[in-house]
Amino acid sequence: MSLSTPMDDAFWTLNVAVDLDGLCRLIKTKSPDQSTIPWSHWGPSISRVFHSSLPELEYTPRYGNVHGRRVSFAIPSHYHGEDSIWSSSDHSRYRLGVLDFNAATIVWAQALIRDGIPLPGDSSLVMEPSILEPDDVFAEKCESSLPYYRAYLENTHRPQGYGITEDYFFVHSAVPLDEDGRHLRIYHF
Repeated sequence: MSLSTPMDDAFWTLNVAVDLDGLCRLIKTKSPDQSTIPWSHWGPSISRVFHSSLPELEYTPRYGNVHGRRVSFAIPSHYHGEDSIWSSSDHSRYRLGVLDFNAATIVWAQALIRDGIPLPGDSSLVMEPSILEPDDVFAEKCESSLPYYRAYLENTHRPQGYGITEDYFFVHSAVPLDEDGRHLRIYHF
């Protein structure tokens, strides 16, 4: 499950991914009269909180649709820094990617790393916890550590829309995406 909540500040969005199987297991172990379960008892181990804010760029990263345990996202290409091959001074271009919270994907990536095989392309396995310090949104430190695999598409786009299905990531653009004039590009997992 993924929840995206815009905050009062237009450049601040709270995105939370929760392992629903883990949440259901936790709820089954609690007594029926226990209506509230503090974040500290469930949140850190079965969720990942993303503080999606790039105020210096006056931009909020876009999170696309959710399918199963995958979330599509877009980050402005100029966010990657001038030294990055993904950098572009064109603020309408985005680097698109997928956050995959599927346990099978995590095990696969861990096996590659354990065997000394590099992860494909510019992908990464994120296992370390995310820690958000207290601020206007959080009264206390917010830690989350649900592991995920992050993969980027190989180039930047000017998406009008994008999304994800079980096996595909698709990009729709107002301008042609290739020499053949196609406005739709589909990537297969």
